[in-house]
Amino acid sequence: MSQALAAVNAFGAEAFGNMVCQQAPYFSTIQPELVDLKPEYAEARVPFRKEITNHLGTVHAIAM
Repeated sequence: MSQALAAVNAFGAEAFGNMVCQQAPYFSTIQPELVDLKPEYAEARVPFRKEITNHLGTVHAIAM
């Protein structure tokens, strides 16, 4: 089992997300929500906001 999956199972998805945002501060600006994490599968949601869009009105690549 990966360390990330073990951490999600131990602390919960929300606490894990907060820990990730502390390690990589840019993540906190996009407010990610971990939906599901399994071996070889990860799903996260990012709320669509103007602050994370590019000049084309789509989500900026760095935010992804």
